[in-house]
Amino acid sequence: MRISRITWPGAFHHVMSRGHDGRPLFRDKFLKEIFLGILADKAKQLKIRILAYCILDTHYHLVLENSSGCLSAMMKRINSQFAIAYRKRNPGRGSIFQDRFKSILIENDAYLISSIMYTLFNPVRAGLVQYYGRYLWSSAGELLSGNWDSFIDKGFVLDLFTDREGFIRQMDAFHFNKTLGIKRSQFGEILGGDGFLAKISNRCERRSRPDAVRRKRKDDRYFEPLAKVIYEFEKMIGKKVECLDLTTWHDKKLRGELLVDIREHCGLKYSEIAEIPIFSDIQLGSLGSLYWHSKRRKKKIT
Repeated sequence: MRISRITWPGAFHHVMSRGHDGRPLFRDKFLKEIFLGILADKAKQLKIRILAYCILDTHYHLVLENSSGCLSAMMKRINSQFAIAYRKRNPGRGSIFQDRFKSILIENDAYLISSIMYTLFNPVRAGLVQYYGRYLWSSAGELLSGNWDSFIDKGFVLDLFTDREGFIRQMDAFHFNKTLGIKRSQFGEILGGDGFLAKISNRCERRSRPDAVRRKRKDDRYFEPLAKVIYEFEKMIGKKVECLDLTTWHDKKLRGELLVDIREHCGLKYSEIAEIPIFSDIQLGSLGSLYWHSKRRKKKIT
């Protein structure tokens, strides 16, 4: 019996799909280019954020955010449209992909970074190249270049690693034989700690209650990585969080708004938030007051 996939809008996943019986599906440049075109088109159409990709001859890897909640619809369209293109060049019958796509739920920033690095190191692991940046059919080259014309969210990915230099530094230190450490559970495969299982279980339990829709809770969004929330906030205000001038009332107000976003979208405790540099000068006991004051002000504005 198939296990239902657990996902939600904003969840991060490592996705993989293989050729039936390990057959090569992307055996030439043309088919790889066709697949990339389909991926870019469907991701844009269904508003799914792509963070990394790697296309090998027999399978592909994606790291993505289910930003619109349409992950399954996107994967179905990608695989079916590619299958049509493949059959035009390779006539035959039957499915070209092995079963449905594999999806691994990712917990937080640290595991997201590991998933991206693992994906980009696949060509090295397979013996196709000695240096990950030289493989033409992954997003590594796009992250290393200064060209921002890409369908992957380069800004978000590089922010995860701090910057391009941080990305290169961590990739150079990555051991290519390292495994992802995937855990199997009643919710499918996950990439995260033991506490993540408890959160997923709690989330599923709440959603299965008869009054789940009426009692939908904000802590259902606790799974969004801190880097994502900060990245979206910085995009909104047009500058980096570390550049906020806390001697001005305006930027202090922005810091309060960020605190509200982190509490409501990441689910961090005040003790964890106090470790974030932008909040390090605030007494732990004062973070709660700042949160409620900023939340009330935000409600008045909206």
